[in-house]
Amino acid sequence: MREFEHYKEGKGKLKVFRTEAVRAGFKACWKNKDYQTIVKVGQRIQEAVIQDDASLLMYYNNALTRTE
Repeated sequence: MREFEHYKEGKGKLKVFRTEAVRAGFKACWKNKDYQTIVKVGQRIQEAVIQDDASLLMYYNNALTRTE
C-alpha cells in the first residue's frame, strides 16, 4: 500500500510500477468506495497493462462507470 500511495500522489504516466501494488491499492480503494483514485491512477498506467490484467481492468472499468 505504501507504493500505491506514491503512485496516487504523482503526476504524469507511470513508467515503472509494481502491478501487485496497483492491484492491492485498487482493491482497498474499491472497498472504501474511492472510485476517483482508481480512475486517477488507472489513467497514469499504460492502457496495454490494464487490458492485459483482468482484475485491474475490472476495477478500472467499474470505477469509470461509477464516476460518470
